[in-house]
Amino acid sequence: LLLFFTVPNCATPRWERWYMVSFVTSTLWIAFFSYIMVWMVTVIGYTMGIPDVIMGITFLAAGTSVPDCLASLIVARQ
Repeated sequence: LLLFFTVPNCATPRWERWYMVSFVTSTLWIAFFSYIMVWMVTVIGYTMGIPDVIMGITFLAAGTSVPDCLASLIVARQ
């Protein structure tokens, strides 16, 4: 809901000229969510006593495998 109000929809003729604002705000949101995700993984790792390197490798592996898994599921259902 917050993204809906802060990122202009450039697909509509009214907001076509605002494409750069849309790009910048989208980039800022990606940076914000990435920071929050890394912070949360670090806190979880410290809480569970798992080193940062292991947590990073685990989430990196999951982050690269989940899209492939979802694509395979979509193709299998078709």
